[in-house]
Amino acid sequence: MPEMSAFQQEATNQRIDQLEQKINFYIEKAEKLGEEGKIEESEAVMKEVDKLKIQKSELEALNDPVL
Repeated sequence: MPEMSAFQQEATNQRIDQLEQKINFYIEKAEKLGEEGKIEESEAVMKEVDKLKIQKSELEALNDPVL
């Protein structure tokens, strides 16, 4: 697999940062919903968090390929 260019790596790093921000936002939202007793809504938000974490892991793997 060819290495990513510096530009591609920077774009990937920016996407990872965006995902981290979304993940943190949704975790806070889920916690607030849970505190309000809205358990189902909280669980739905956490499912989205899980999807975002998977996307982030995939991007990190692209950025740091195993030789």
